[in-house]
Amino acid sequence: MNMINEKLYLFLYFWFFFLGVVTIINFFYFVIVMLLPPLRAKLVLFNIDTDRNRGLSQSEMKRFIHECLHPDGVLLLQFVREHVGGRIAFDLINQLFSMYAESDLVSKQ
Repeated sequence: MNMINEKLYLFLYFWFFFLGVVTIINFFYFVIVMLLPPLRAKLVLFNIDTDRNRGLSQSEMKRFIHECLHPDGVLLLQFVREHVGGRIAFDLINQLFSMYAESDLVSKQ
C-alpha cells in the first residue's frame, strides 16, 4: 500500500509541476500580448467580420481598437472569449465595431 501511495504522490507532484509551468507560460504570454499594441490589435482584428465591413480599411479597424476599445476593452473581450465562448465574443466585437463605424460616419457628416 505504501508503494502505491508513493507512485500516486510522485504522479501528483509532476502533474502539479506541469500545471505550474503551463500557468506561468500562459501568464507571460498574456502579459506580452496585452503590453504590445500590434498583438492586441491582432486579437481583435482576428474576430472582426471583414465580409460585413468591406468598405472599411485596416487603419480604420486599428483606430477602433486604439480609440474605442483601449487595452482594458481588449482584455475584457479576451475574458469573454475564454469564459463565455468564441462565438459570443465574435458577435460582441462585430456589434461594437458596427456601432463605432456608425458613430464615426455620423461625426464625419
